[in-house]
Amino acid sequence: MSKYNYDVAVVDTNALFPGGAFKFNGFRSSDNMPDLVGVVNEKAYLLNRDEAEVDPTRKQPIPYCSVMDSSGKIYMYRRPGNGNEQRLATKASIGVGGHVEKEDFVPTGNVVTETAIREIREELGIERSDIASIDVVGFINDDRVEVDSVHFGIAIVVTLEPGVQVVPRKSEIVGGKFVSVSDAAIQTDLENWSKIFIDHLFARSL
Repeated sequence: MSKYNYDVAVVDTNALFPGGAFKFNGFRSSDNMPDLVGVVNEKAYLLNRDEAEVDPTRKQPIPYCSVMDSSGKIYMYRRPGNGNEQRLATKASIGVGGHVEKEDFVPTGNVVTETAIREIREELGIERSDIASIDVVGFINDDRVEVDSVHFGIAIVVTLEPGVQVVPRKSEIVGGKFVSVSDAAIQTDLENWSKIFIDHLFARSL
């Protein structure tokens, strides 16, 4: 039986990194990279996820959102042991996000922003009106890890309006709370992308 029999957005790896230019492992600030959000908006197309998961010539763009409250604390939670994604089971995370889907391709919008807003609404109960700002701060790529070699992270900081409460709507969000960036940075069991992202956020907070 197919595990992922539905469509997700992909971008040809060579469109993101033409001829290998600018390719990296780890985190890169958006200030030091080409307009890769623009590439995703222009070049993304839908493909069955079963096929996408085994084809490193394509990347699945994943808006990966770090949610901050108005005081600068970061939302951290734990993945459940029996969740849909066993590769991340029981790991701590500072990232909320997911695949770009058909509904995110809106004619007048940015598919990356639309996906980010949809994901944090579905997972954390945060509405568009609860958001003070959405900022793409960088990109995550790690071809050294098999699961990550077919994904491409768009690192986003979502800052909430004062007084907004996070009320998770999905069982994949366990024990969530706002913590200081420095406390999140010393968490020893963060999932891989969270480890990569938190180092940037910690350096930015100094």
